[in-house]
Amino acid sequence: MTRRRTTVLAACAALLLVACSSDDEGNTDSATTEPAATTAPTSPTTTPDTTAAPTTEAPPAPSRIVFGSGRSGNDDIWLLTIDDEGNLGEPVQLTTEPATDYRPAWSPDGTRIVFGTDRDGNNEVYVMNADGSGQTNLTNNAADEYSPKWSPDGTMVAFSSTRDGNDEIYVMNADGSGAHNVSNHPATDSVPVFSPDGTRLVFQSDRDGNDELYSMALDGSDVVRLTDNPAEDGYPAFSPDGSVIAFISTRDGNDEIYVMNADGTSPVNVTASPASERYPWFSPDGTQLLFTSDRDGNEELYLIDLAAGATSAINLTNNPTDDYRASWVA
Repeated sequence: MTRRRTTVLAACAALLLVACSSDDEGNTDSATTEPAATTAPTSPTTTPDTTAAPTTEAPPAPSRIVFGSGRSGNDDIWLLTIDDEGNLGEPVQLTTEPATDYRPAWSPDGTRIVFGTDRDGNNEVYVMNADGSGQTNLTNNAADEYSPKWSPDGTMVAFSSTRDGNDEIYVMNADGSGAHNVSNHPATDSVPVFSPDGTRLVFQSDRDGNDELYSMALDGSDVVRLTDNPAEDGYPAFSPDGSVIAFISTRDGNDEIYVMNADGTSPVNVTASPASERYPWFSPDGTQLLFTSDRDGNEELYLIDLAAGATSAINLTNNPTDDYRASWVA
């Protein structure tokens, strides 16, 4: 297994109709022959103004996908938008370094992106604003640091690091401070992801002889093995509600995307293709999976509807260069 590599929202309009009611009161004196005195209405009758212009809410912001691509001549981070009708915008290049920029991941609020890069001579974790500005090195270490993922509240970043001589899971503050080893194991522990409730990390490890998925508390305690298969299982991704984990498995002879319950039960192959399918990421509403596939001859971003099944997979990028490792935010 290599290390490389709509939400449709409708705008609403409301028509405002204002009507005021009228109230007539009359009093008659039965002891006289004088005409009854009539009290004037307390308020005039108001006719609704049906010509008033409707009040229209601003259209929803498009959902956004960041991904790695070689379309500029080297590996850079690109942005793809999907509007409220499901239409794709033109991809926009966010990084322009001659180095390799890869593995981007959105912050929960969609304002920042963490990514890996070798622009400083080794693999480091960088952060930038959503428009590509403000690119800053968070790790600044001679070791290789890669596969960063945000905590659900945006205050921490988990990543893989070799600073202790082997691949370990590290957690640091969002500004790069306070980095510390939470896995502390002689095996290769990598590609961590936070659970949506922020209490656990799921990661890939070969500590039992081959790559499997494990879960642990944020301090490294309470390690639980989630997969137990002689094949290679790795690269986990949580559904937004935390109930399901998507991952890569070679148990069918090639890299395929599987989903299972968060406790590791009921794994199911959802791509079922002879191609290599990797790096899953859930749509913001949890109904679709974004992944990388080479079924068209090169790496492309594909989208699958989980309810419709494997036959619903569509190619999103359709580019002759490799597009891979995507992250999606509303």
